[in-house]
Formats: sequence, structure tokens, C-alpha cells
Amino acid sequence: MSGTSRPTASQANRGKPFEQSLEAMHEFYKGRGHCFARFPTPYKVIRKQGPSLVVVPEKPAEPDFMLIACGLSIVADAKSTVGDSWPLSKLEEHQAAFFSRWTEQSEAHRAGVILCIQPEGMGQTIWWVDWSILRSVWETWFQGNAKRGEASLNTFWLTNHAVQVKNLDWLTAARSIQ
Repeated sequence: MSGTSRPTASQANRGKPFEQSLEAMHEFYKGRGHCFARFPTPYKVIRKQGPSLVVVPEKPAEPDFMLIACGLSIVADAKSTVGDSWPLSKLEEHQAAFFSRWTEQSEAHRAGVILCIQPEGMGQTIWWVDWSILRSVWETWFQGNAKRGEASLNTFWLTNHAVQVKNLDWLTAARSIQ
């Protein structure tokens, strides 16, 4: 996986609408006295192309969000996909490493993916996929040991291993993992 090229800015921002839909919930969290931070990815302009700029990330992206609430410190990355499964390849090696380092520091540290799945012609479903559960699945895939059908998370897997997020309230879902 280390030979994988980094996404272009357009690829990296495909999930922007979903991330932006989470902003109202984050404002709600802040209003309840929780500490919230967003980790922006710094970009550098490599050239101007007509009225647009072509940019690339300066470094691998940190997780999208950090929330300190209810005695927990949670880092999360928002991911979205159109279709009925999410490829594990969409969680990059540096993101997985960050999640691992974070959760190994303290029992009060959590990490995970806020995943929006939208099958063709259907409404979206949002899930909290906790790193404590996702880690072994992702590592098996990353090491090349995944069996056929184990390179992505589908609705069946999510129903059995993740927590469905209601009303964009991913904190409640993340707190429910013991």
C-alpha cells in the first residue's frame, strides 16, 4: 500500500458534502459544552488551469474531527460512498496508523469512521465504525489476507458490527461502544 499515490484534491474532497452536513451537529455539540476541532488538510497550488487552481495536499490528511465529550477524546474521519459497500482501501495507511496510535494512548481515546452509505436509488444510512472493531478487518485486508468479499464493508457487515447513527449524532453512537 505504500506505493499508492495520494489522492488529488478532487478525489480527497468527494466526501465534502457529507462532512459539511455534519457541521450542524458539531455546532450542537459545541453548544452543549463539548470541545470540538476540525483538522483541515493544507494544500499547495501547483498551477492555475483556466479559472481553477490545481492543488495537491501538502501532507497526508489527519482525521477530519476531534471531539472531547463525556470523558472521551474521539478522533473520526468522515467517509461516504454511493453504492452498497465501502472499500477498505478508502481508509489510507496513515489514517489507520493515526487511529492505532491514538487509541493505544488511553482507554478514554476512541477513533473511528463516520460512514455514509448511499445505495443507488435509495436513501443514505450513516454508521459509526469504531476502530476497536474495524482495526482487525482493515489490517487483514491491508496485509493481503482478506478473502474474496472481505475488501469492503457492506450493509450486512455494518448491521452486525457498527452502530447506526441517528440524526447525524455520531457521538451517541461512538459512546455506545464498550
